[in-house]
Amino acid sequence: MHIPITVSQPVALFSKVYLDVMKMPEAQGKNWIVVCRCDLSGASEGRALVSDNARVLASFFIEQIIFRYGTVGELVTDNGASLEGEFSRMVTKYNIHRIKISPYNSQANGVVERGHYIIREALVKMCGNNITKWPSLLQTALYADRITTRRATGFSPYYLLHGVHPLLPCDLAEATFMIPRLKEGLSEVDLIIARTRQIAKMPEDLARAKSTLEKSRFRSKKEFEKRFRQRIRHTAFKPGELMLVRNNQLEKTVSINRKIRNRYIGPYWVVWETRGKAYILEELNGNTLRSLVAAFRLIPYVKRDQLDGWARLIEAWDQDQEASARTSDESGMEND
Repeated sequence: MHIPITVSQPVALFSKVYLDVMKMPEAQGKNWIVVCRCDLSGASEGRALVSDNARVLASFFIEQIIFRYGTVGELVTDNGASLEGEFSRMVTKYNIHRIKISPYNSQANGVVERGHYIIREALVKMCGNNITKWPSLLQTALYADRITTRRATGFSPYYLLHGVHPLLPCDLAEATFMIPRLKEGLSEVDLIIARTRQIAKMPEDLARAKSTLEKSRFRSKKEFEKRFRQRIRHTAFKPGELMLVRNNQLEKTVSINRKIRNRYIGPYWVVWETRGKAYILEELNGNTLRSLVAAFRLIPYVKRDQLDGWARLIEAWDQDQEASARTSDESGMEND
């Protein structure tokens, strides 16, 4: 089952950011990564963590986001327990509008959210057979991500943040400063003029990047709706129905045995549907689940005596989910 895509239209740099915490294999005493990404530029900041408690995450957000880019307008997170307590108080203190999504509903985080997992997959590939190196390679991966030109905007996040292209070690053999009309014996005044012209061009480039990004996202939305026009719907499950829940947590792990683990958990009873089209579920013994479950994660539970006629439906649903995941990956790559 699919629901229509919503399109995020950022106003300015770091006016809206996405924050996510990812579990990694323990290495050098670290086993978590926190990544925060700007919706407009795609610029990401991250840190390797020993634990993912609220105090550590609040410290990261203040030091690497607020102290570098200023207070943000909107912050999109999940409902993790580590994002409550001190982190929640920090959000209130800086008057940040926080948008919470239901667990494992990465689609609600928009196309930008996919970039978080690109960082993770890049780390795993760079480490090869020695996964313990990932904490040392994290900042390298984040820097490479920032200087890579995005198809959606036509600019790298680094350029949109600073108004200049990064000077890499390999560039030193060719030029000292990446400015137009560089010549020998440039006076201080001419140098300042050249750099001023370069920086003054930034608002124009930023506006063009914003426009390009919006067009790209609306184009992706249109293509998605065209591809799944027969499947974009919302089926309201009724209280008392038995449901299985797709184990989306497997998609966020780098474990080698994830393919043999259970793809679904449950069954659970449906209690009611919330206004946001998520569901409250309860165990068979009547204990209510604490977290909301997004509608797309639910599939009707079929008893053995009801298997005839349902097998094809379940198979079609699985194929539907795999197609959706591929579309999400392609959209994420396009906007990254």
